[in-house]
Amino acid sequence: MLFFDVETKTSETSGIWDSFNVDAMEISFVGAYDNEKDQFYSFWEKDLEKLEELMVGSETVVGYNSWLFDYGVLKRYFSVDPRTFPSIDLMIALKEALGFRPKLNDIAWVNVGSGKLGSGLDATDYWAKGEKDKLEKYCLEDVRLTYEVWKVGEETGKIKYYDKSGFEKEAEIDWNLGKMQKVVNSEQKRLI
Repeated sequence: MLFFDVETKTSETSGIWDSFNVDAMEISFVGAYDNEKDQFYSFWEKDLEKLEELMVGSETVVGYNSWLFDYGVLKRYFSVDPRTFPSIDLMIALKEALGFRPKLNDIAWVNVGSGKLGSGLDATDYWAKGEKDKLEKYCLEDVRLTYEVWKVGEETGKIKYYDKSGFEKEAEIDWNLGKMQKVVNSEQKRLI
C-alpha cells in the first residue's frame, strides 16, 4: 500500500478556495510512504512522473481527503486520472462510520498520541518563504499520521474520535467504506 499527501503552493487565502477549484492549484510537494518497504518518498513538482509510476504500481493508494482534494490537484500532472487507482480515502470511511468528517489532527491525537505539525496554511507559507525542509517535514508527518491511523483501525477494527461536543468515543471502523475507484469502462471493477 502507498500512503500519500499533497501540498499546494496556494491556500484558502489566495481566492482559489472560494469555489474549491482544485484544478487551479499547483503542487509544491507530495510525500508518500510504502508500508511494505517501510520507506518514505519525497516528490517536488519536477518529480511527479516518478510519483505517478509509484502510484500506478501500487496495489492500493491511501490518503486522507484524497478523493476530493489530492487527486483533484494531481490529475493535471498525471497522464492517467488518479481516481482510476484502487484507493482508500480514510476520511470517507470515517464519515461513513461516524456521520461526520473528522480532521486528521483530531483523529491522530486520540489514536496515535501525536498530531500534525501545523496546518495547510503553514505548508503554503513554507513554500512561499522557500523553506523546503520545513515543508517536506510537515507533509511527511501527515503521511506518517495517515498510515498510523490506518494501522490502528486495521489492527483493532476500531477507531477513537472526538464527538461534536469534544468527548472521546470509540467506533468500529472498516476502511473498505472508503474504497474508491472511478469507472473508466464497463470491464473495470467498481469499488464505490
